[in-house]
Amino acid sequence: MQINLTMKGMARWPRGALILAVGLLASTQVRAEDDIDVEAQLSPAQVREAFIAKATGLAAGPPGQPFVLKVGGDAFHGLFGADISHHVTDRASSSEPRCTIDWNKAAAQGIQFVYMKAAEGTGAIVKDDASFPIHWKELEKPHSEGTIYRGAYHWLSSRPNQSGADQAKHFLSVVSMKGAQLPPAVDFEEDPVARTAEYKTQYPDRCTNTKITLQSGETGFVCDGWTEVSQDERMRRLRDWLDAVSKASQLNPIIYTRTNYWRDMLGPDRKDLMALYSAWIAQYPDPPVAWHEAHKTLPWAMPNAPEGSTYPPASQGGAYTSRTTWQFTEAGKYADQIIFCDGKPKLTGGTDMNWYPSTLADFRKAFQK
Repeated sequence: MQINLTMKGMARWPRGALILAVGLLASTQVRAEDDIDVEAQLSPAQVREAFIAKATGLAAGPPGQPFVLKVGGDAFHGLFGADISHHVTDRASSSEPRCTIDWNKAAAQGIQFVYMKAAEGTGAIVKDDASFPIHWKELEKPHSEGTIYRGAYHWLSSRPNQSGADQAKHFLSVVSMKGAQLPPAVDFEEDPVARTAEYKTQYPDRCTNTKITLQSGETGFVCDGWTEVSQDERMRRLRDWLDAVSKASQLNPIIYTRTNYWRDMLGPDRKDLMALYSAWIAQYPDPPVAWHEAHKTLPWAMPNAPEGSTYPPASQGGAYTSRTTWQFTEAGKYADQIIFCDGKPKLTGGTDMNWYPSTLADFRKAFQK
């Protein structure tokens, strides 16, 4: 059924129907002033904590005990990697100097691959990471030399009128496919949006209890934008992004997600899709080594991968179609600090750390052209 909701058309309606239409609009649409950048008010850790607290199978919040990466450390046997976004090095205003990263120190402490956030959505609402082109250029030489391999990821947006194809086009405009790189990755997880208290009352399962101040001055809440998108549309956006980026890059993209979120938000086709692409899963035990210590007898000490992943291999070093990387903490620290702001070591906060459970030779075989 199609309804004329133009002001001219509504003016001809009976008063009762007009009240009903206004009520329908209020229940299905969100005021533009409420759709603000949540992460402008909250840190990534706070956003994650808000959603993780609602999830099952995960820690109730971000790790309280940091994981310190040390030279020669052997808590895990495999490759360590970092992933960064503007939250790590961009500053609050253009007048402030940005923080820098000493990649030589990172490599010396065991970091062998780095993924950087390059774009989000179509770039129409949320600004792209200002530091991305700087870090991308800095890691060009280390990548070619095999010291630190570089890759870029895209935050898939749930916002209206941002198709997967359009988001892929924007990502490809930001990241040159000519430069040496690891396979591009797409980030599919809770997409934080700001919503009113009335919205939270109506859709409690879509929102967290984390409060923020809306642009209107009202108290709002952090909600998941993907819950406002149909299951078919979620899958369509994801497939269209993967298809377009795979074709343009001639690389097999990677899907970043949480196992439970992947299961709950997508339909049966999720298994077929995961079988085609590598998985990058997020799960944060507290302390970070807890899972590894509890599962020493497994071929790989790693949480369960999403349905459809052919992982782990039948035997160590065996061939398998889907390679899995684990983001095991967002509270990663370095024994010898690598991030500097105004020339001083950045001592607050932590960074995401990842683990690939195999050898460097296997990593190169799996993820390079």
